Amino acid sequence: MKIKFAPLKAEDMDIVPELIREGLDYSIFEKTIFSCKGYSQYLKNIVKISTLHRNIKFFGAYIDGKLAGFTEWRILNDCVFLNNIYVSKAFRGRGIGEGLISEYMFPLLKQFNKNKVSLDVFDFNKKAIDWYRRLGFIEEKKSHWFLSELPIKNMNEPLNFIVEDYHIAEASHSIYHFSSFRILVNNNIYNIGRIGDHYYKLTDYLCLKDSHLLYSLYKLDPNRKILLITDFTELEKNNNINKVCSSIRMSLNIKKI
Repeated sequence: MKIKFAPLKAEDMDIVPELIREGLDYSIFEKTIFSCKGYSQYLKNIVKISTLHRNIKFFGAYIDGKLAGFTEWRILNDCVFLNNIYVSKAFRGRGIGEGLISEYMFPLLKQFNKNKVSLDVFDFNKKAIDWYRRLGFIEEKKSHWFLSELPIKNMNEPLNFIVEDYHIAEASHSIYHFSSFRILVNNNIYNIGRIGDHYYKLTDYLCLKDSHLLYSLYKLDPNRKILLITDFTELEKNNNINKVCSSIRMSLNIKKI
């Protein structure tokens, strides 16, 4: 079996969501942009730009011309971030994942003058965590995924909110089925993500304390739930919120190459 490593092309992108779906529990997969019906088109539009002129890099492992696994790397200010790595179930256990890491990690660190690689891994994926530890990655912090209904109460006071970039979000949503916009409420600015038809994605736990924000979200779409991803842990004591899972940020520091 000969494995060929090469950059992903646009025609590979229809396979990527299926590889991710194979590697994620569906209860989590459907809460991510990877599950959205326009995600592969989103990737195709990214790779229309030459890899030299974008900070998102895709590489694949091919066996007999078939995509067996891939990595997605993001070049950030402080590190090279391994945003995704997935290998098809049919080809696992053959060193493809380790090959994808070793083939591209060091060249990217050198090319962009970085000395740190970071990634996120779900805490229930013990096999992957052990594998990253063997490669030298160490745990830095945890993030927690919470799910909540919109806790709506009757508003007896005037509601004052302004929505920004909603027209752009609607255009994006029609193509990719995920999007983001901003809401200004009482001098606070909130970034609001939307995933598919079911979730608002938030990252600030204080959102849940702002009744005006929650009611504005309800007015925009009363059928969505809130998916909150935060490092704040006290929310677990709130009976109105269900914890879905946690993810671990792991990093590897390497001397300058």
